[in-house]
Amino acid sequence: MDSSSRYNIKHFEEIDSTNSYLLDNLDKYTDKQVVIAKKQKSGRGRLNRKWASDKIGNLYMSILLKPSQTNKQANNNLVNITQYMCVCICKVLESFDINPSIKWPNDVLVANKKISGILSEVRFRANNYSGLVLGVGVNLNLSQNDLNQIDQPATSLNMFTEETIDAFSFAQALLKEFFIKYETFIKEGFLCIKDDYTKRNNFLNKKVIIKLPNKHEVGVITKINADGTLTMKKDTDEDIIVNMGDLIC
Repeated sequence: MDSSSRYNIKHFEEIDSTNSYLLDNLDKYTDKQVVIAKKQKSGRGRLNRKWASDKIGNLYMSILLKPSQTNKQANNNLVNITQYMCVCICKVLESFDINPSIKWPNDVLVANKKISGILSEVRFRANNYSGLVLGVGVNLNLSQNDLNQIDQPATSLNMFTEETIDAFSFAQALLKEFFIKYETFIKEGFLCIKDDYTKRNNFLNKKVIIKLPNKHEVGVITKINADGTLTMKKDTDEDIIVNMGDLIC
């Protein structure tokens, strides 16, 4: 346990999904419980997409957060928790002398290839949070053949360091980065990371496509707003707010 951050870590050799495990055991664990697995059989990302996680040596981790049921502002700020984690992942990756970027809302890229994905899942009880589980996957030790099997451009940290990465040391560094400002983030929300998030983005002032369930929006992202949403100027010169969807540069 870290005395300042008060988190506990539970390790698994193999598990279906670290997120699913914590969601199924919300009442068993307290705030800031961390689960790390060497392998996952059913890892997943946003929109229930599969996250390849059957290779040992990468980071498969979830954090259980149980915000106060009476602090509505803190609960509202958790909407941006994946963006906060993006910044934390970038800072740890930067300690390896590489330059990651963020694709809104919560993908971390290196050399325009995905290296990390983040998934938050919430459970409610009587209209209040009973728990939020924040899942993180980071490619740390994959071969080029492994990467070729992934259905989108992907990369791994070892491709840039040319050495094996210690997954648990990476996890410890990430947890330290996450919890050092977590309480500030809970109080202040996206504004406390807006500058860090903005300077690492790969989409601002670019023409992009936002894929929504029933339509696509096309335009230039002109602004990252104070709440983590985006302002897009469409080809019709209309400004719209983007608060969901997949961004394609």
